[in-house]
Amino acid sequence: MDEVDLKSIRIDPKWAFKIPPAIALRRMALALGVIDGSLAVAMADPADARAAEAIAAACGMPVRPLAADRQRLREELLRVYGDARGSQAGADSRSDPVAAVDRILRAAALRQASDIHFCPVRDGLEVRMRIDGVIEPFCKLPAEMAPAATSRIKVLAGLDIAEKRAPQDGGFAWDAAKLGAGNSAID
Repeated sequence: MDEVDLKSIRIDPKWAFKIPPAIALRRMALALGVIDGSLAVAMADPADARAAEAIAAACGMPVRPLAADRQRLREELLRVYGDARGSQAGADSRSDPVAAVDRILRAAALRQASDIHFCPVRDGLEVRMRIDGVIEPFCKLPAEMAPAATSRIKVLAGLDIAEKRAPQDGGFAWDAAKLGAGNSAID
């Protein structure tokens, strides 16, 4: 079986983040994206049927294991999930607004997004990213998380979190060096 070249592939964080970090890091597996109805997963051991079953159950679709260089895969896993001992990998971004915003920033850095749009909708915040000039949907934050996520972004940008009616202008630099992607500036 040929090895997948992780340097030449753009990882789709929408799928990568569907695998719980504990499974991905322990099983040395990274979801790359969907190809022909199955999830392409780079694995250090593509013959590990138990890992493929766990990933298929977590993602709700069949898995297509692809062999990957163990060292390069480890680097990519740390770039996507952060250090397993840190709060980023262990945080539940479905209930923690800080972890959710950090996950969105990490995904934007991975996809080399030029913009991130947080659009209020009736039942939460819709998150979109501009990638190669095209705005693509990324995720939706639940309504109960929206105020805290908005405050998190305002704090990062140095804005007044109490001001909710008047427009504000700000920006911040997010250190994505630990991802191997340099700095991501968000305006």
